[in-house]
Amino acid sequence: MSIRFWACSLVLAASVSVIAANPESQTPPTSRVKAPEKPTAEGAQGEPESDEANAEDAEARKSAERFLMVLERNPRKGTALDKVVEFHVDHESLADLIARLREKAGAADKGKPDEAGRAWLVVGLVEASQGDAESAQTAFERAEELLPKNAVASYLLGQNLMTLNRWPEAAVALERAIQRQPAPTDLLDVFQTLGRVQQRLAPGDKVVEVWTRLEKLVPNDPRVSELIATTLLDDGHWEAALPRFEALAKATKDLYRRSEFELEAVDLRLKLGQTEQAMTDADRLLGGLKPDHWLFRETRRRVEEAFLAKDDTAGLIKHYEERLVKQPEDLDAVVRLSRALVSSDRRKDARTRLESGIKLAPSSVDLRMELIELLQSEQQFAEAIAQYEQLDRIEPNNPDHIRDWGFLILKQAEGGARGSR
Repeated sequence: MSIRFWACSLVLAASVSVIAANPESQTPPTSRVKAPEKPTAEGAQGEPESDEANAEDAEARKSAERFLMVLERNPRKGTALDKVVEFHVDHESLADLIARLREKAGAADKGKPDEAGRAWLVVGLVEASQGDAESAQTAFERAEELLPKNAVASYLLGQNLMTLNRWPEAAVALERAIQRQPAPTDLLDVFQTLGRVQQRLAPGDKVVEVWTRLEKLVPNDPRVSELIATTLLDDGHWEAALPRFEALAKATKDLYRRSEFELEAVDLRLKLGQTEQAMTDADRLLGGLKPDHWLFRETRRRVEEAFLAKDDTAGLIKHYEERLVKQPEDLDAVVRLSRALVSSDRRKDARTRLESGIKLAPSSVDLRMELIELLQSEQQFAEAIAQYEQLDRIEPNNPDHIRDWGFLILKQAEGGARGSR
């Protein structure tokens, strides 16, 4: 008998045994009685679910009212405002809220200036949050009038005037906020906003004057000093930013932060054309950093960027040559110098520099890789292969080196085959 016959017999026997073990499976599907379905949890619990939803909504409403009370006691942008607006937007009741707040503010105008002023601030905050700066303006103006000593009222008015592109009036309002002596937590925000307005109105000495005033008010706060220096840098006031970064570098005890501030000072000197002093400072900074540190690489990148921005490759080459006279073991400078020489079509000098560096540091992978790239560009495949052989002794079985080494051998073989034709 065939194998197929025995296979079919085994399948048939297995089927019979399953049927015998499960007699219910022999019952025709139509004869089975379907058990009645149990009511679903949703159907059985319909009313409780509705009650639960109502309870959740009531709790959310209570929470929104609590946040509104917080907002009325201390009107300002933040979590309380966001929560109140979010609830009423979701429930499509924001217009009703604004009408209620305006009515409350109007009623408090008579004899309760503090309460009325805070109420008008809340009205302005809610309307401004919905993009209605024109309506908010009326509320903020009324609030500032009712709260003659409240710095936040003038600050919020100034911000709203900025939204309306009424920059000169915004500057005046923010100056009033400063005159009203804001709390330390608000002082920085007010000055930052005024600085932005002055930058828009008249970039220059007026902006620097704003930050100088803040420095006098908060003379020993490093966070404020750093903010001022960074803002001046971002706004292009490099001459004003430079001494501030230098002062920050001297003041901090954190070596990492000091290096960051010194790097910014080097960069500013390069931008201001103070190249000689910048190079001196850069060399001092590099002397305290390891070559694999990101600040080391970033310092080098910015120095190169400054030279290349002026199309001064010759100056960059001179810089690296002078650096290597002082620090011949600076292998990163050797690599960068060789690249600058290649870009100036001085390939022979670049090769000489790399080979001299390899004699000084024969185990340097970076120098050999740079030399290999140069040799390949000159079609010197045999010499490049010899460098890969040296690399394999330094870093045995490096898969990247082995792969590129193999490709180079194939390229050399292809070149030889073409030459023999």
